Amino acid sequence: MPKPDPGVDANLPDPGPAALVPMPIRLVISGHNFFASKAPPERTEFATMKHAFAPVAALLIGVSILFTGQGLQGTLLPVRASLEAFSTVSIGVMGAAYFFGFTLGCLRGGDLVGRVGHVRVFLAMTALGSSAPLVHGLFVSPVAWMLLRMLSGFCFAVLYVVIESWLNERATNENRGMVFSTYVMISLSVLAAGQMMTLLYDPSGLQLFAIASVLVSLRFPDASTVAILCGPGNNGGDGFVAARLLVERGYFVQVGFDGDPRKLPPDAAAMAERYSGPVHPLESALLDNADVIVDGLFGAGLSRPVDGKMGALVDAANESGIPIIAIDVPSGVDGTTGSILGTAIRAVSSVTFFRLKPGHLLSPGHLHCGELHLADIGIPDEVLATVKPILYANEPGLWLDRYPWPTQLGHKYLRGHAVVASGPTDATGAARLAARSALRAGAGLVTVASPRNALAVNASHLTAVMLKEADGPQGLTALLSDTRKNAFLMGPGHGVGEETRQMVLAALQAEPAVVLDADALTSFAETPDILFAAIQRRKQAVVMTPHAGEFARLFGDVPGASKVDRTRTAASRSGATVVLKGPDTVIAAPDGYAAIDTNGTSWLATAGSGDAMAGMVVAMLAQGLGGLDAACVAVWMHGQAAKQFGPGLIAEDLPELIPEVLEELEEYQAAR
Repeated sequence: MPKPDPGVDANLPDPGPAALVPMPIRLVISGHNFFASKAPPERTEFATMKHAFAPVAALLIGVSILFTGQGLQGTLLPVRASLEAFSTVSIGVMGAAYFFGFTLGCLRGGDLVGRVGHVRVFLAMTALGSSAPLVHGLFVSPVAWMLLRMLSGFCFAVLYVVIESWLNERATNENRGMVFSTYVMISLSVLAAGQMMTLLYDPSGLQLFAIASVLVSLRFPDASTVAILCGPGNNGGDGFVAARLLVERGYFVQVGFDGDPRKLPPDAAAMAERYSGPVHPLESALLDNADVIVDGLFGAGLSRPVDGKMGALVDAANESGIPIIAIDVPSGVDGTTGSILGTAIRAVSSVTFFRLKPGHLLSPGHLHCGELHLADIGIPDEVLATVKPILYANEPGLWLDRYPWPTQLGHKYLRGHAVVASGPTDATGAARLAARSALRAGAGLVTVASPRNALAVNASHLTAVMLKEADGPQGLTALLSDTRKNAFLMGPGHGVGEETRQMVLAALQAEPAVVLDADALTSFAETPDILFAAIQRRKQAVVMTPHAGEFARLFGDVPGASKVDRTRTAASRSGATVVLKGPDTVIAAPDGYAAIDTNGTSWLATAGSGDAMAGMVVAMLAQGLGGLDAACVAVWMHGQAAKQFGPGLIAEDLPELIPEVLEELEEYQAAR
């Protein structure tokens, strides 16, 4: 197969082949939902406006309520002052005091926001601002009103700084004009509305002062409180970065860290120094009242178990039920193997940089990561050319450019002829299921090679799939001598024993590409070297698709720290592309190139599921793909088909779901 160009990886359209580069302290929320990466449709004007205002909607609602109270207060006070017989000078000084306080607020507002964040300042100023109208109503005095108006001016000036800096931060270059023009329109409209509210009640009473106080005190929903857990390494530094940025955006942040931040690694220490807020000990009390937890305890380079105090904190975070966002990988997950070191964070989302790590995709670590995200931190694409990754996430971008789409001028013979070996009379269903999958997956012709005693049984169940007698090794050799039959599958329901071994060896001496599954593998449990030698003498592709039990029987105790290592070793030893099935299926070629697939679902744990997938593999080989590409496509398609169906899936459903998967792939290919 054409190998994925390691230097091209980052330049492929989304979703491109996700190279897994084990680089410490790098971050991911990936695009594993492949079809979510489709180019969005062109926005309508309404959609554009909705997109622009969604991030600031709550703030603009709060502004409208707040400024309504300001408008009422600004009009009510001079009216009431006149009713109280304040002198013209007193009324004028009272008005001037407001703008004196406003000037002070403008001078101090930016510093306050920088120190404690938008939300804290907003809440403090609305609290102070809302008390002023009530006090006006209780203490009717020119001096008191002058001081209160100065306080109101200060509060509203700072609120203007908060609101407008926040709007500017959340707006984009494209929509900033629209956002701010809307803000001004709302502000002036509600100020006018507030002034008209003086008609609701007698200005000499307390009702209007109370309404003004309530309106000023109302605000948009309080921001989330975020507990950030910082560890002793670079992940801790990332946690301090997150804390600083969240504070700047107005969130309440509680940072937990044990020790002296200055003793962190240099880069992390520099980030900790830039965070000016309080730092608390790493204790479970940090989690009290938190709405979100950010896990920055340990990264992908963790090499020791998480236990003791840190283990207790991890367990407390998991048991809290609070959503957890993990930096790099969830603390406790080995970034290389996906194993759990002691205990591990169960995140709803994990964010990593540049490229995924194997631990993001390998079980059980994958189950702790939640939704994966890949963040761009400015590492140039050319870096991949020097790293030269040979491990990839199995996503369509890895192989879609080589997918064997049929052409208008093509015909069935150009799409290959797959042969599936049937078992005896009492075990024919698995082969027919595989054959049906092969036909649905695009093979131009599919034939079931049946022993003589099973011909009648198979014939009664087959329509578009053809049927030929192939009794024993000699019969199979004769059948496969037709070079138009270019891909062969053996194993599903065939039985374990000498005859199966001889038929496998006969197939390996013939021309077609070969897929070996189930019984075809187990039959060589005692003599694996014979099988491997036969494979290594071939030029054509061989793909083996064992589950964990079959893998152990055939390869024994394969050394390797991870599932990827063990699969690579098996592929190198055997000379075949090996598909080690599971929730984290690993596909490895003899030359070391490998992919990890997590597109499966637990609903695939049903009888015959593996037979259906083997049929998809042989279909891809028949259509001309190499071993690694054929396996990657089939494994991904197998999982995607299962997702289409969901609960209640049985293996017979899988072939019938392939057209939907192909349609989605075709649509995406056309949109690229």
